[in-house]
Amino acid sequence: MPEAFQSHHIWLSLGIALIIFELFVPGTFLAFIGIAAIITGFLVYLFELSLNTQLFMFALFGFLFVIIGRLVLKKLKVKDKRLNVDVSNRLQYLLGEVIVLENKMEDGVAQARIADGIWTVYAQDNNLSLPVGSKVKIISLSNGKLIVEPFIEYR
Repeated sequence: MPEAFQSHHIWLSLGIALIIFELFVPGTFLAFIGIAAIITGFLVYLFELSLNTQLFMFALFGFLFVIIGRLVLKKLKVKDKRLNVDVSNRLQYLLGEVIVLENKMEDGVAQARIADGIWTVYAQDNNLSLPVGSKVKIISLSNGKLIVEPFIEYR
């Protein structure tokens, strides 16, 4: 059999391809299957194994790596308030953030820099006035509007 078509090359190529493909799709399932293929490729390189044995080893390693990987990832999962946010409403990520006003707040309306953009923010109190540079905290969302209150630093 030509060198390019030996079965260990196929297993190693499959494993690397699955791991690379994992970069473009969410999750980690394909990476675990890719690792199983790479290990199968190394074992096929070291030992003469029949195709049935190769497929059995690949299935076994794939199953084990998926189960073990999921357990490990669950334990490593960071507890973050942002994990419980509805991903369809990205503004919820901003709740609790402290931001700085870019212009004077008059009648409860001002603009503030958030990330790389300028957003209009609204105070709970429609009569609130604050100077430029004041810190405000985002406390809620109402119909797509960011509702803020003055942020008081305690020292």
